[in-house]
Amino acid sequence: MRPLFAIISFFLLSTSMQAQVTVTNTTFFAIGDTLRIARAGNPEVVQAGTAGTNQNWDFTALYKDTAVQIVVKDAALGNATADFPNATTFQEVGFGETYFKITPSAITNLGFLTNGFAGVPVMIAPKYTPALIEKRAPINYFDVNTSEASFLITFSTDIVPDTFFASFPFKPDSVRVNQMIDRLDVVDAWGSLTIPGGDYNVLRERRRTITETTIEVKVLGIWLDLAAVGIQFPGVGKDTTLAYHYFSDAEKETIAVVTVNKDDETETTGIQYKDNGISSTYQPQPLTSSLFLGPQPTFGLLRFDLSPLTAPAQLDIFNMQGQIVHAASGLSGQLILVIDQLQQGTYVYRVSVAGRLVESGTLLLQK
Repeated sequence: MRPLFAIISFFLLSTSMQAQVTVTNTTFFAIGDTLRIARAGNPEVVQAGTAGTNQNWDFTALYKDTAVQIVVKDAALGNATADFPNATTFQEVGFGETYFKITPSAITNLGFLTNGFAGVPVMIAPKYTPALIEKRAPINYFDVNTSEASFLITFSTDIVPDTFFASFPFKPDSVRVNQMIDRLDVVDAWGSLTIPGGDYNVLRERRRTITETTIEVKVLGIWLDLAAVGIQFPGVGKDTTLAYHYFSDAEKETIAVVTVNKDDETETTGIQYKDNGISSTYQPQPLTSSLFLGPQPTFGLLRFDLSPLTAPAQLDIFNMQGQIVHAASGLSGQLILVIDQLQQGTYVYRVSVAGRLVESGTLLLQK
């Protein structure tokens, strides 16, 4: 009986070991790829779960709120090629363009071209020094990595619209934006992850990111920290985020990214996942007319008619990085929303009732 028991034990162990994958650079995106990503309308229905081996994560209850298709393009075709001579690819995103360098061991984010940062309406191209690591290879269970990235960019106020400084007691000579990123990555689990339309063997990487952003202005030769003198901007200050990345050994998209409350990891605050073209078993009830009444594009005012809804609604507006830039609850009837405090660009709105998506779409804010 002992030889038979040993054979069975070896077989079970071998089967278990086969599920523990190694993620290689064959999963790195390349020029010409189209990455298909869905954002969940009900992230609260799943949790990241515990660390460990041979886990089973069932995310099939997620439904697709919005979908994004990102085309990976040759860096030579970008508008900021001269600013990022070492880049190999770039991607167009809602706020501009992001530039990457791909090597056999890593995808690194070199920086980005943006038409506005932290509320400042200016075209700038910050460069990370060192570059921000997006994905490594190979990735194995128990891997632990630390990384840092930062940028410091200074520009004259001559390129900033005068209206931006209308509320200032003075007009500065220059603006300086500094951002520092400190990240700890731990591959703490492996197992099987199921999302709408697919089942994948994955490694899970826990990423804790501390981001600190400051804006300073130069007046009469002296640099002043705006936060220190009581002038606030969105995205400025120190922030810690905690997210779990589920990597497959066969797909170029990250299968899922689960963002949780850093103080209570049982609270899921957002999920994006590989879009397989499947919505889910849950489908929002169709409405006879759109809740969003426009205008599109908008110059700062939005109109919604929530009268068809039978219960108070939640309205959330996200930027293209998935961050909530406006949220309001208990809404009903006719609604006029002012968003002229946001920077120009593309946003996603979501109307939900009792945690269920009712309507979502994109907004284009112009100034």
